[in-house]
Amino acid sequence: MNDWLYPLSSTAGTWFEDPRTGKRETVSADSFRTMVLNTKSPDDQWYLTTNYRNVEPGDRIWAYTGNDDIGVIGVGKVVAIERSAPEKWITLRFDKAASK
Repeated sequence: MNDWLYPLSSTAGTWFEDPRTGKRETVSADSFRTMVLNTKSPDDQWYLTTNYRNVEPGDRIWAYTGNDDIGVIGVGKVVAIERSAPEKWITLRFDKAASK
């Protein structure tokens, strides 16, 4: 098992999207809590632009933000990987009790 840092930045032009409604919110610590931690779904799909060849199921992901010096806001495990599609993504299962 490997550990990976996944940066979340409000200045990166990325968003969280609700798969049921299509609603998007700019990435931030607050939107992470709302769109990821406060959902009933145990899994989330996150896109990767680097390291998608190196990540494996069972690896741990540490989601962090440097905005407002908050640091690590979520920890989860990779449960699936899509490497063949044009957009590479991993399916994460966050430990909601350990995430803040």
